[in-house]
Amino acid sequence: MRDIRKDLRERLSSLEERRAQLQATLKAIEDESAAVMRLLDYEDRRFSPEESHVVQSDCNGLAELIIKEIRGRAMTKGEIRELADGKGYLAESEFPGRTIHSTLLNIQRSDRVRIRHDGRYETIDNVATKAETPNSGTLFGASKTNGAVPLSL
Repeated sequence: MRDIRKDLRERLSSLEERRAQLQATLKAIEDESAAVMRLLDYEDRRFSPEESHVVQSDCNGLAELIIKEIRGRAMTKGEIRELADGKGYLAESEFPGRTIHSTLLNIQRSDRVRIRHDGRYETIDNVATKAETPNSGTLFGASKTNGAVPLSL
């Protein structure tokens, strides 16, 4: 008769490895399930009639803060998020990044801010003061004498 203890130990080791993998998979599924439940809870609150007025007033305040701050200097989305978080606008938000993103989209759509090629946001009135007249590289057909290059949007 052959001694099978070594084979049994290898089999047990293999089973323990599988169990660890399955436990990791189960943990990932539980985390994903919890995240979906939080999203569902957020969406339920977002679409409930009582909450809609509160969310609207908070968003208006956040939009005004963003416009006020980027009027002085162009800011990245990360800088805007840090500013809003520091001022307490994101304290009750479950998804602060989503809140900042949607607020920026809304004020972009209302033509109050725009995003520059470098990813910074600036107010439209800042853009209007910097822009030059189209075809201003020439003055009545003559080139500019100071060597300046026309700004482009």
